Amino acid sequence: MPTTLLAQVDSAIGGKTGIDTKQGKNLIGTFHQPSLVLSDISVLSTLSDREFRAGYAEVAKYGLLGDAPFFTWLEENWRDIFAGDTAKRRHAVETSARAKAAIVMEDELETSGKRALLNLGHTFGHALEAFAGYSDRLLHGEAISIGMRQAFSYSVERGLCAADDAARAKLISRPSACRRKFPPFPATSRRPVRCCGSWPKTRRSRAARWSSY
Repeated sequence: MPTTLLAQVDSAIGGKTGIDTKQGKNLIGTFHQPSLVLSDISVLSTLSDREFRAGYAEVAKYGLLGDAPFFTWLEENWRDIFAGDTAKRRHAVETSARAKAAIVMEDELETSGKRALLNLGHTFGHALEAFAGYSDRLLHGEAISIGMRQAFSYSVERGLCAADDAARAKLISRPSACRRKFPPFPATSRRPVRCCGSWPKTRRSRAARWSSY
C-alpha cells in the first residue's frame, strides 16, 4: 500500500526494486512484481506540502508522455489537486498509474526501449540527487522536476524541441519545484558530469535519448 503521491503514481508500480550506492542510484536491484497495489487517496492529505509537491513531478511526467488530454487537464486543474479536491486527486492518480502500468506491460524488463520513456528527466535528476548525497536536501521528485526542465532546455539547444513547447512543458512541472535553497554547482566542478556519466541509462543510446531529452 503506497502512502505517498510519488509511490502511488510511480514507484509502487512496475516491479523495479533497487538500492542506492556511492556509485549511483538504484544500481543494485531486481524486478519483483507485487501481487496487488492498493492506493488510498485519503492518505495523501497526511503528506507535508513538500512531499506532495515532490510527488506531483511524476504526475506531470505522465502528462508529458504522449497523453495530450491529461496534459491539458493538469494545466487546468493542478491548483485543485493541491487544494485537496478528492475527485481530481483520484483522477490524477488513476491516470498516472494506468499510464505507467501500460508502459510496463509492453516492456516489463526494459529490453525494448519502451520503458525508458519513464526515465524522462531522470539522467539530470539522478545526477542532482547524487550531488546532494541522496539526502533530504533534495527529494527524488524535486530532482526529477528540475531534471525534466533541464531536459527540455537541452532539447531546445539541440534543436529537438520548439522553444514554445518546451516552455509549456516546463510550466506543467513547476508546481513540484523544490522550494528549498540548494547550493549551485561550483563553476569549475566536474562532479555533476561524472554523476551523469556513471548513471547506467546514459550508456545505452536509446534510454539516454529519452531520459536526457
